[in-house]
Amino acid sequence: METKPQKVDELLYPLIDVDPFTGVVQKMEKVDGKNYIRTISADLAPNTDHNLALQNDGRNGYGKSRDLKHVASVPLHMIEFWKKVHGVDVFNKDHEQAFIRLLEMPEFRHFRTDNGKPI
Repeated sequence: METKPQKVDELLYPLIDVDPFTGVVQKMEKVDGKNYIRTISADLAPNTDHNLALQNDGRNGYGKSRDLKHVASVPLHMIEFWKKVHGVDVFNKDHEQAFIRLLEMPEFRHFRTDNGKPI
């Protein structure tokens, strides 16, 4: 008895990639009979748990020498999201104030590593 070969989309989809280091999962989801959308999701808990520990360590983001202040830890997939949705490129010096505004928004508070006072 001959087995019917699977179609390519049945073999490849829905899962495209899982990055074990960042927790980013990419999938292709079938919208209708011939169209797909790519979805990206991630588990932010390890990053936000670490940031919360830093917020509560009593140093307010400062190291031992207090010459530098660590104010945020933002996963790369959120940086990509901010660029696509908000038009803010955190690697562009001209976008510094917009980046600071994002970090001061309540919905992005969990990316701060200091006590959250205005930067």
